[in-house]
Amino acid sequence: IPKRDWSSDVCSSDLIKYIALAASILTASFAFAEEAPNLNPPECLQTNIDFWHSVYTKYTKYDLIVFNKETMEVYGVYPRPTGSKKTIKAAKKQLIYKYTKNLPKAERKNVAIQAGARGLYERGLLNFGMYYPSIVEELEKQNMPPQIALLPFVESAYNSKATSPVGAVGMWQIMPKTGKLYGVKNRKFLRNHEVAMNTAIKILKKNKELLGDWILAINAYHSGAGRLLKASDIANSKDICEILNFMDENDVKIKGYKFYSRNYVAQLFAIEKA
Repeated sequence: IPKRDWSSDVCSSDLIKYIALAASILTASFAFAEEAPNLNPPECLQTNIDFWHSVYTKYTKYDLIVFNKETMEVYGVYPRPTGSKKTIKAAKKQLIYKYTKNLPKAERKNVAIQAGARGLYERGLLNFGMYYPSIVEELEKQNMPPQIALLPFVESAYNSKATSPVGAVGMWQIMPKTGKLYGVKNRKFLRNHEVAMNTAIKILKKNKELLGDWILAINAYHSGAGRLLKASDIANSKDICEILNFMDENDVKIKGYKFYSRNYVAQLFAIEKA
């Protein structure tokens, strides 16, 4: 996402409620077919969902949340210091040390810092009404879960101009290489709403075909289908909770499937909850 102080784009609570209400009115006419799958938040991710809900709605990027990546317990929230990147990095290091100095070495890696994202959430609300209804309508036609319409919220706050540090493009944050596999030869077209939406839908449908479960298909949108296939095979399950529990209980590590990949689904349901 282009560098900009989204946290300064603070809407009044009344405006936010009005935008959300207006968007819900816009989508009221899109009645889902009975067979369209409506996903429920996985029970094992409820603590994670609550954590990300706070990240999106309670804290700004000027808040440093010190927490445990395994239990999602929040140890404390501190104001981000002003100054250079070096100063901020040093302050974070001190905070981490404060909570790890008395912990066994094996547990220290679980203490981490997450900045708040309320500004990003508020910007997503401003863009919500422009894109969400058309995405929901297309998902209904494709008999896909309505929650998928919130993926661009998680990915970019519905920002078609977004570009990630690794080169993912547009509101759906599709890698140009992946776009080419689905017929989009020029990366600039990944900024087009309909092109990007249709490409993302193809990716997700392919994930579902490979994995046999919509929650896993959504998770694979972030981490790649290969990693979820491996996790599913190892745990001999297509249930996200059974997979994560098996990995934890047996200390199974899959390269590239770490904290943020494991929390991708939780972020989606945190946005739905907000």
